[in-house]
Amino acid sequence: MTFLGGPQSDYAYPAFVSRVVDGDTVGAELTLINNDLGFGISAFQTITFKRMRLAGIDSPEPKTQAGANAKVHIESLLGPLPAKCVITTVKDRADGHGRYLAWITLPDGTVVNQQMVTDGFAVALGPHPTAPPS
Repeated sequence: MTFLGGPQSDYAYPAFVSRVVDGDTVGAELTLINNDLGFGISAFQTITFKRMRLAGIDSPEPKTQAGANAKVHIESLLGPLPAKCVITTVKDRADGHGRYLAWITLPDGTVVNQQMVTDGFAVALGPHPTAPPS
């Protein structure tokens, strides 16, 4: 399924996925870096843990066999944890479950959200495309 008129985003963060909750929710350590604040102010780096809901997809409920399979599959896509990636978000506010809507892009260019749909472990869902905005 292809979505037209997807969101635009300037929120892309180097990150490490440190926990897989289920086939469409992960925990990630985000690295926030600002190298040039101006006026000779030095760079800073902050690492913070956030729960991420994979944008544009829905996987089966984790209590089902299909849900368990989806969790195993996303773990195999990510590889050993913590898994290096880039997290791209549309907004900087959490949903009602404390999760941020995000795309996960691996160092090899794989967009985990899209790969989960391609591999049959999730379905495309909602107004957000399965690939991050460019």
